[in-house]
Amino acid sequence: MQVNADTVQLVGFRLVGTDKYPSSLFSSSVAEVTGDAGDLTIKSNTLLVQDEAQISVESSETGTAGSMTLNARSIRLDNNALLSGNTQSAKVDPNREQATININSQFLMMSRNSNIFTNARGENVIGGNINIDTDFLIGYENSDIRADSANFRGGNVRINAQGIFGIQFRDVASDKTSDITATGASSELSGNVEINTPDVDPKSGLVNLPTIPVNTQVAQTCTAGSAVAKSSFTITGRGGLPPNPGEALNTDAVQVDLVTLNPNNDRRDRSFVPSKILPPHQNLS
Repeated sequence: MQVNADTVQLVGFRLVGTDKYPSSLFSSSVAEVTGDAGDLTIKSNTLLVQDEAQISVESSETGTAGSMTLNARSIRLDNNALLSGNTQSAKVDPNREQATININSQFLMMSRNSNIFTNARGENVIGGNINIDTDFLIGYENSDIRADSANFRGGNVRINAQGIFGIQFRDVASDKTSDITATGASSELSGNVEINTPDVDPKSGLVNLPTIPVNTQVAQTCTAGSAVAKSSFTITGRGGLPPNPGEALNTDAVQVDLVTLNPNNDRRDRSFVPSKILPPHQNLS
């Protein structure tokens, strides 16, 4: 089954008595059917799975489960949302994985107990794989990525990302953290977790600051009531300035004429003669 849409949203569930029927997209081989389940592919710009909604591929009998492939610019899983691949088939097809989840997205966010699970049950049943290619993977509030097998070998988790935030690999999942695991029936049967991120040295480009104490005298001059002399800022120009912008210009203001250049002046014969600077109101004799 294939879904192509600009936006895909699966939100909430329907309550019938005490039974919940989540909003879902799925590909499944039902009970008493021995055939293999089909694959499920979603192509969209944005994908939202929220409030216990689900997307799943599964096999309830001996037939193999299909694989899930999600291609979207942005994928958001929120509030108990679930992506799952479940199988109890021991069939092994070298040309076809079962119960595997493939995600290709620039932005993948998981929040509030949202999960990406592949589960296997039964003797010699290997868990499905989880493959994620993204720019940014964000997981918080107990949101997990798990490729598990209850009775045999766990699946593999492979993540290629520019940045991973809030979620990390752990040997054992916890209900207090966001975890990436691939557990099997025993530690020897655990799957592999491969996380590929750019090699970035967080210390690169950092410079050690000098250990010389900072002279705080400058800062003390700004203290209210300080006896240290303050600086002043004076603007002069034609006509001067009044002491206060709200007051009129008084008669003591210095009048300075504009300076003009004489275009007829011969620059080859010019000389500079310093003039005596006289204080205001001094008369020339």
